[in-house]
Amino acid sequence: MAYLLPLTRKKGYQVIEALRTKLEPSEYCRKWVPKLHGKYPEDRGYYLACVKELSEVSGITDGAIRNWGTDFKKCPEYFRNLLSWVDVVRQVQSSVDLPPSFPSDTEK
Repeated sequence: MAYLLPLTRKKGYQVIEALRTKLEPSEYCRKWVPKLHGKYPEDRGYYLACVKELSEVSGITDGAIRNWGTDFKKCPEYFRNLLSWVDVVRQVQSSVDLPPSFPSDTEK
């Protein structure tokens, strides 16, 4: 069974524009860490939750990400591009009602 998302012309342009825009790690964290890890910028442990999330989506070690500083300003340029893509994927995931075990329960 294929899962398809209806994509209007307007939505398609919005996706393309989002992929062209570089997303700062701190902005990505403000958007997704509260939703995915239950930590907010003013909470103790927020920075570590950001590091964990950034590591999970990129495969980069926690230590390397911590070397970018508390505001992540020293991250490589490609990483900002990657976060734009991850942000779009997260938006799609959060807007589509998929089974908790997706994709392992889909037909082959």
